[in-house]
Amino acid sequence: MKKFMVFILILSVSICFSKSITDFLYTYMVDLYNVQNNIAGSIVPVIVEDSEQLGLDPLLITAIFQHESRFKNVYGDNGDAVGIPQLHQNAVYYVCAFYPEIREKVKEINGHANLIKYPVLQVQIAIRYFYLIQRNLELSTLETIGKYNGRDDMYNIYTAKVISEYASILLAYEEYKIK
Repeated sequence: MKKFMVFILILSVSICFSKSITDFLYTYMVDLYNVQNNIAGSIVPVIVEDSEQLGLDPLLITAIFQHESRFKNVYGDNGDAVGIPQLHQNAVYYVCAFYPEIREKVKEINGHANLIKYPVLQVQIAIRYFYLIQRNLELSTLETIGKYNGRDDMYNIYTAKVISEYASILLAYEEYKIK
């Protein structure tokens, strides 16, 4: 477990200093998942910058979004989950409690259900939600991935699938760097 966490830390640091990660993620989303150029162009910089500012790996955050919705801006869980990161109302309001600027934006758009129209705000909220879970609950990365999806155990199918998505993204990024 410690070796895995050290690996993730080293990988995260090396990824954070790469200048091509934004271009990679844009190309990855547009080419592999047919994300519209304007959507990819608006959310990718937020994924990279906000993740890095909070000490998170943007590729891991991308893996979560990829698993949640394949980057589709849709309602899920019978309408309870919104957007690319599939945010539930309680997650949105949890983030609002810690980030007044996010709370104001959510108020301006009249709440959770209207987030569907604001992919950048969705991404900002989701990244902060992941960060707050990890920081406030003092969880490992694996535990945090599971908790993002409402799981209480570190080893679960959701976490396994996100880690699998993450591995695929890492491989694609390595291939991208050598082209």
